[in-house]
Amino acid sequence: MRLAGLHHITMITGDAQRTVGFYVDVLGLRLVKKTINFDDPYAYHLYFGDESGTPGSILTWFEYAGARRGGPGAGMIHTIQLGVPSEQALGFWETRLAERGFAAERGDGMLRFADREGLGLELVSVDGVDAPLRAWHPQVPEEFALVGLAGARAYAPYAAVEESVLTDVLAFTHLGGGEYRLEGKRRHFHWAYDPPAGDSVPGAGTVHHIAWATRDDQQRAWRSRIVEAGGIALGEPLAVDELGHAAGAARQSVRGLTIGASDRSSSGRSWACIFGTRSSSPRCSGSSSTAKPGKRVAISNRMPRGSRK
Repeated sequence: MRLAGLHHITMITGDAQRTVGFYVDVLGLRLVKKTINFDDPYAYHLYFGDESGTPGSILTWFEYAGARRGGPGAGMIHTIQLGVPSEQALGFWETRLAERGFAAERGDGMLRFADREGLGLELVSVDGVDAPLRAWHPQVPEEFALVGLAGARAYAPYAAVEESVLTDVLAFTHLGGGEYRLEGKRRHFHWAYDPPAGDSVPGAGTVHHIAWATRDDQQRAWRSRIVEAGGIALGEPLAVDELGHAAGAARQSVRGLTIGASDRSSSGRSWACIFGTRSSSPRCSGSSSTAKPGKRVAISNRMPRGSRK
């Protein structure tokens, strides 16, 4: 039994419209949909990804309007890696970011910068490792567009010690030091630990949870594996409705299982989750397209549908 790859990563934002402005207008992702946080219906939930809302391309945000900026510490993800198709694409993005006032640092096969709330981002050249998951944007040539989520880095006190939960339970490959790789059935994903650089401060610009994709019919088996390994499985796998595929396909029943590993070193921790592969909708805190806060202005991706191919 193997994971299919990454499903999505979810963050916290204090300003939904500015988040849309950065990830759609600057990075060229598609605003897949806007819904709410099922556990807190006064918070918007925004989804960004490729044209079809494919698992492996999805970044989502819970909006808590006016939330103070946070900062990652032990037990939290500090950097998200987004794939680009070539070294040449890194040059395009370095110029595009600079023209829009975002400082970036060029490295070997990567470009490091931060979004408007301080979330660390890296563009990494993946050069055809996985099938590209692109969104269309009129100012971003197809050959330079982002092609999916490639990796993430987190802080941990014992960063260089092999983490058996990753290798023995989730079947990651340990590459040495704090570096790991998930050879998923559908996609690959790079994971790494670094020594903590500061205290955890949950808030805007921090990661809420990361989710791994698996076959729908394997959810109960994953729950059993996690519990047997001493992990925390929150509830039974749930039949999820009100989802529908992000591209507008008919609703499909999928099964979601939330798992969490407590981190004694920090109260600010990122949750881990496992989801069925047929849906782009996260269920760690849930989502619903029926209830509406009503008190907030509509959020737009500023690109009329007619401008898309």
